[in-house]
Amino acid sequence: MPAGAEDVSREGSNFRKTYRAVAAMPLAEVASFYRTQLAAKGLKQAGSGATDDAMQFKNDTMELSVALKRQSGETAIEVVTREVALAQREGVLPEPGKGRLVLANAHNVDVAFTIRKTDYRLKAGRGAKDFKQALNYSIPPGVYKVVIKIPGEPQQTERIELTEGSTWGIIALPTGGYLPTQLY
Repeated sequence: MPAGAEDVSREGSNFRKTYRAVAAMPLAEVASFYRTQLAAKGLKQAGSGATDDAMQFKNDTMELSVALKRQSGETAIEVVTREVALAQREGVLPEPGKGRLVLANAHNVDVAFTIRKTDYRLKAGRGAKDFKQALNYSIPPGVYKVVIKIPGEPQQTERIELTEGSTWGIIALPTGGYLPTQLY
């Protein structure tokens, strides 16, 4: 982030992170900062249609997008990083043209996930520490309704909008409930 950036926040996973901030600088100056800093770190600007308000960068291990927006004399910044090499190593990188859904169970009881009338049962702890042990599916993009059934709790439903190139995880938590999160 540029020096003096305020309202800085970060969210995400080991594979995909989103950073947001506001800088009291003109948009063109912020864009120049990112072009210079990212080039110095070995990231090359990708795409021929790049503008100051939407830029893409990449190298062999990661992809990074920068979105800038004028906002009351300041510039709002959103940077999204995707760790391509790590996602591939850990088995969460979607196949080309598809998305990926990862189901894991960190609870101490067996849990069932239902997707399109099919039950997927996970033993206690399956995939909680290693996504390669989770149920891990490369599937067409679309909207998926996932019903989570944890013994002793009311069944819960999550709607996942899986886009091409994205990975979503739903993890049954050890304290009850579940966590849906965009992993990649």
